[in-house]
Amino acid sequence: MKKILTLIVLIFITNSLIAENVQISELGKFKLEYTTATNTDVMRGSQLIATVAEQVGMAFILSTPTNIQQIDYILNNGDLIKKGQPFAILRGPEVHHFISEFKVFQKLLELTEKRLNRNKKLFRKKLIDEEKWLTISKNYYETMLEFEHMHHFYDLIISINESDDSIIIKAPLAGVFTIPINQSHFSEGDVIASFVPEKSIKLKLQLPSNLVSNISYIESNLCKLNVTKKNRIASGAFVEVWTESLTDECPLLLGQQIMVYPFFEEHAFLVPKTAVFSINGKDKIFVKAKSELKPIEISLLTSIDKNYLLSSQVDLTNAQILSSSVSAVQGILMGLGEE
Repeated sequence: MKKILTLIVLIFITNSLIAENVQISELGKFKLEYTTATNTDVMRGSQLIATVAEQVGMAFILSTPTNIQQIDYILNNGDLIKKGQPFAILRGPEVHHFISEFKVFQKLLELTEKRLNRNKKLFRKKLIDEEKWLTISKNYYETMLEFEHMHHFYDLIISINESDDSIIIKAPLAGVFTIPINQSHFSEGDVIASFVPEKSIKLKLQLPSNLVSNISYIESNLCKLNVTKKNRIASGAFVEVWTESLTDECPLLLGQQIMVYPFFEEHAFLVPKTAVFSINGKDKIFVKAKSELKPIEISLLTSIDKNYLLSSQVDLTNAQILSSSVSAVQGILMGLGEE
């Protein structure tokens, strides 16, 4: 207990001996150099890893309506594709069966539609009962829905080769063509390809949650992109943010990872590291005020090469900041005398 009291007394005495300002006239033998703080409204953060990714929900997912025994992709995974461009050959007896089934439903739809129209007049004249009319209507609409479901895929068929039960299919839209990885067999309902619009390809990165609100843009050695989306759900201490769509200056691939610098909106000042000193755990700088040097408390934001980016309650615009002999002046401020 006595040791703790002694320590508290020593700290109190030390603090009481620290002068408020240092007279420049007392520093005759020291070489005093000053710098002007660089004013900035943007702060560069530490490098982070960013991933090229597609915005969730923007890809067109193409599923197969039937089992496929063999699929031959004409393009490479990740190639750019135009709308209507062929991308795969599908083979197998199930493919032939799908074509036949489609034609059957096409004919059934014509028949059920004729039956519906014919009986509609009878129902209006009350020549058939409601139950029969509902059965006819239900049969037509069920046939129509099944036909439309098959028709979406059938519309993508460019050519049919009955000799080897194969079809060639085309892209429903332009974008980046992607295929499922490590899948050798495709059953009805399986995804056989995705088409990612170029405008939905962006960079995503994880940021500490306390920095998310102020982020403005990111920069790599290739390009600069504005941050346009900030998630409101955290994963631990981090939050995911997204940039705008990749530009022509960012020739990156889906899934690629690059190092980027995040830039934050922050009114701050850039000063040499040599200008900063600490007293009792508080960072400060000396600012010239007429005939004396005044210690100003600061908050260090980040380190950039040989400089610190810092903030202060005092406006440091055009202020003359001591950048040499800082340790010596600190000693005099603390009553340690000249070195």
